[in-house]
Amino acid sequence: MNSPKQDATSEQGVAWVKHAVSRHTGWIFREQTNMDKGVDAQVEEVADGRATGRLIGLQIKSGQSWFKGKTRGGYTYNGDAKHLTYWHTASRF
Repeated sequence: MNSPKQDATSEQGVAWVKHAVSRHTGWIFREQTNMDKGVDAQVEEVADGRATGRLIGLQIKSGQSWFKGKTRGGYTYNGDAKHLTYWHTASRF
């Protein structure tokens, strides 16, 4: 059975974000494992040790092909119009 390198890279990216969210914010990370159209995970805010029900949807990109432009402060992500339209439309609800 084939397992493309990008599958491993994607899993590593999700694991890194999960670790970063947990370590730096203490918020709850939930990977979106079923088929989706752009939401790879959800993060729930935790305030004063209590889950708030406030959710943030994440689209996680990993691998060098997504981050070609290194800047002084990090990297520049140059997405495509399809993803921008999806997220812009979703934010109107």
